[in-house]
Amino acid sequence: MGTNLLVGLILRRNDLLMFEKDKEAALSKLLEAREKGLVDVLVSDLVDIINKSDSYYTTSSCSGRIVVAQADVLNKKSSFSFLGKWHDPVDVGDVLRAVAKYSDGVLWFKFEPMILHVCCREIDSASSFLDIVYRSGFKRSGVYQIKGKIMIEVHGTSGFSVPIGFDSKVMVSDEYLEFVVGLANGRLVRNHEVLRKLEKVFESI
Repeated sequence: MGTNLLVGLILRRNDLLMFEKDKEAALSKLLEAREKGLVDVLVSDLVDIINKSDSYYTTSSCSGRIVVAQADVLNKKSSFSFLGKWHDPVDVGDVLRAVAKYSDGVLWFKFEPMILHVCCREIDSASSFLDIVYRSGFKRSGVYQIKGKIMIEVHGTSGFSVPIGFDSKVMVSDEYLEFVVGLANGRLVRNHEVLRKLEKVFESI
């Protein structure tokens, strides 16, 4: 056996051992988060299906949500403050109560579609996973490498974000808020339908 081939086999074995170690740690953190009630239950079934595979494990997930938040004018992550967030369709009254908490910066209304981060054992398994999510409608998904890990980000395409206030003043009418809430609710329902479809696809393989 050539030296280069031997080195390659040793490195691959080490990569697989590191994958198993990292997966064990990730699943332990997931269990801890569940015990604290911090896991999005609407995406839990899909997460469990993926984590049963020898080739994958999830590192973060969200089934999709509606958000009211405020941030500075540069929209820096450090300035972002949630005033309300919902994983199920929301009443306009709940949104208005969240809007009433607004105090400074830019006020945002957002619909954020499902997002899922998955670590893959190797590039072939990443390619197979990506093919499944593409065919299921998650066209904004992709593969990347970080700290030696092969990661996939699964992301829906139906999100939107609109500014509705500035400098402590709400800039839109209640009628407009009712419109965007209805729009977001419809997209959230559709988002959950596609999520269920993705569950069934992964269950069948």
